[in-house]
Amino acid sequence: MFVSSNRLGDLWAYFRKMLSGSYESKEIDNMFVLLANHRFGLEKFELHNLNYRLGESELLQINSDIKRLATGEPVQYLIGEVDFFDCCILVSPAVLIPRPETEELAALAVESIGKNNFTACLDLCSGSGCISVAIAHHCPEVNVTGVDISAPAIEIAQRSSKKNNTQVHFECRDILNVTTGGFSETDIMVANPPYIPRKDEASLRKNVREFEPDIALFVPDSDSLIFYRRIAQIAQQYLKPKGQVLMEINPEFASDIAQLWVDAGFRKVKTLKDLQGFKRFVSVSNSAVAD
Repeated sequence: MFVSSNRLGDLWAYFRKMLSGSYESKEIDNMFVLLANHRFGLEKFELHNLNYRLGESELLQINSDIKRLATGEPVQYLIGEVDFFDCCILVSPAVLIPRPETEELAALAVESIGKNNFTACLDLCSGSGCISVAIAHHCPEVNVTGVDISAPAIEIAQRSSKKNNTQVHFECRDILNVTTGGFSETDIMVANPPYIPRKDEASLRKNVREFEPDIALFVPDSDSLIFYRRIAQIAQQYLKPKGQVLMEINPEFASDIAQLWVDAGFRKVKTLKDLQGFKRFVSVSNSAVAD
């Protein structure tokens, strides 16, 4: 089946019809707006002109997009980029798509950097580089280093840094490797590590479960806190005495993660809620960091 009309309103109706069994109506419309902007250069206000006429190549493109979306492939991978805290972050199936709560984490870090005059930042499990690039964009005076195990993710992060005219140093390293060392002392560490137990895989949406990288999502059921434990060890070695750690967490393990850091000898450990009211972040320090 293919839409026969090149009128924008007819194409939009066809788009809704073809995806109605896979997505909710609001999500379908949001995807169409994203694609119309990216593929055709149409801004939101231009989409009110439902009589706008599209070319044959544009109709072929949207039909191809519909087929991919119907499989569950995230629209962000079709577009290849996402807006994130005033930055344009590149994405592909090699990296996790940045979430709104991760944007909140980046905002918390930028705020803390400003209040505490931090000059060095270490972003562990940096993935797409969204946090590193956002911090470097908003705080260009800060020396930002991003670390991730995935070479393809590092390559994408480097491209995002260049696209946003930021200076971020990215390293491909496995932080779970016990021999990993050689970090520079840092004022602030940020991290959004994998935190979904493998047993919860079936509960995830298809577009996450089947398309986003396992390595960025899952942790072993036998040790769901494996990354936080390692991050605490790195912080014990490389966090400056008046530094801070900010992490995104699985709300299910908020208390356990906070206790882990207390047991590691850190005196000031707080859980923070995201905009949805979930305990989504943990802030750690050994001194009176300005909130």
